[in-house]
Amino acid sequence: MKEMSMIVMVTSSALFTLKREEEIFHDLGLTAYQQHQLRKEECPLSAGPALAFVKALQNIEEVEIVLVSRNDTESGRRILNSLHHHGLYIEKTLFLDGDDPVAVALSLAKLTEDALFLTGNREDARRAMDQNLPACHISGKTCNHEAKQKLRLAFDYDGVLADDAAERLFQEQGLETFQEAEQNQVAIPHLPGPLFGLLQLLSKLQSKAPESISLAITTARGSLAAPRVISTLRSWDIRVDKSFFLGGLPKSTILSVYRPHLFFDDQQRHVRDAGTICPVAHVPY
Repeated sequence: MKEMSMIVMVTSSALFTLKREEEIFHDLGLTAYQQHQLRKEECPLSAGPALAFVKALQNIEEVEIVLVSRNDTESGRRILNSLHHHGLYIEKTLFLDGDDPVAVALSLAKLTEDALFLTGNREDARRAMDQNLPACHISGKTCNHEAKQKLRLAFDYDGVLADDAAERLFQEQGLETFQEAEQNQVAIPHLPGPLFGLLQLLSKLQSKAPESISLAITTARGSLAAPRVISTLRSWDIRVDKSFFLGGLPKSTILSVYRPHLFFDDQQRHVRDAGTICPVAHVPY
C-alpha cells in the first residue's frame, strides 16, 4: 500500500444507485439478486451520491480508496464494470459475499491514523461510529459536477468537525446559555470531532493548491458563537475559505448556491433538507 495520510473505505451502495437491486434482494432473495446482477453485468449502474466526491479523492496522493462490498465475486463484476464506466480507478476492491463490511473497515482503519467509512447503509454507519471509526451514511441528490471542477465540501461544525459538547449545552440549556458559554470560552479550542482528520488533510492540500479545493463551514451558529469557531480553527492550523454562520436559517438556502460535492452534518433534519439539493453525508455522532 502506498504512503498515505488517510484511508477512505466506500461501499457500492454509496457510489451507485442500487434502489432496484435492493428491491430485488429484499423481495425475491439472494439468488434472484445474483441472477439479476449477472444478467445486467454489462449495464453500468447509475451514479450515486458519493461518486463525484470519491472521484475527486482518487486524484489526491495522500488518500487511499478501498471499495468494500457485500457482493460476491460474480456479482462484483458489474460493480467493476460500473467503476470503469464512471472513470473511477479504485485498485483495491473487496467483495465479501455477505460478510460484515464494518468489521473489514475496522481492520483496514488500523493501517493509518485517519480513516473514513462511507456507506449507503444507515445502520452500518452507526455501528462503525459506535466503534470509533469515523463514518457517514451517504444519501441525497446525485452530484453532476465535472471531473475537473474544484472540489467543494461543506461541513457542519458541532458534532462533525468539533465534538458535540457545545451542541449538547444548547440542547439542554438553551440558546442564551450556549451563546454566553461560547463567548466566555472563546480562547479555549473545541475538541476535535469525527471528521477532524479529513478536514486537516484537505486543509493542507488546499494550502498547496487553493484552486483545486474549496472548504466551507455551514453551521446554524450565529455570529455571536462564531469567534470561538474561528479561534479553534486557528489553534488547529486549519484554514477554510468560506464560512456560513446562518443563525438558524435553513442550510439549504446557501447549499443551493454553493453546490458542494458533499455536505456533512450530524443532524437528520438538516441532512433531509439538504439532500434535495446535493449529496449529503450524515455523521451519526
